Amino acid sequence: MQSSSIVIRTESDARHLLRLQRRYSLNRPRVLIRITGLQEQEARAWEDELDRISQMCGCRSGAAAVGVFILAAVAYGLLAEPQSLISHGNVALDTGVFAGGLVVSGIFGKLIGLVAASSKYRLISRQLIARIGRIEDSESRAE
Repeated sequence: MQSSSIVIRTESDARHLLRLQRRYSLNRPRVLIRITGLQEQEARAWEDELDRISQMCGCRSGAAAVGVFILAAVAYGLLAEPQSLISHGNVALDTGVFAGGLVVSGIFGKLIGLVAASSKYRLISRQLIARIGRIEDSESRAE
């Protein structure tokens, strides 16, 4: 559940999104875009995209990494010569190595997902800043 909202009315407000991104939190504020000259449908699309990205937690990439690890471990176990296995027949050691690999692959995958989400949030924020800048420029030329 998100506890607060940030209202974007100017390019300066949108730049605040990048400062918020540097202080990553699992509870980012909901972005509300209220810009004169921006159609409501486009504003909602920006809001929805930023909200979707802010909800990304890395679980999908973590699960994918665990799945890849399991497939690789099963393939290795089936294709390897018995003498080349890590423990040379010690089931407890093999089980520990497998469990450790599961944990490490899950954490690694989750971190990759979080970094990717953070990068995408910054990219969308910069695109929003550029879009607002174009709107503000067109409004200042119209005056």
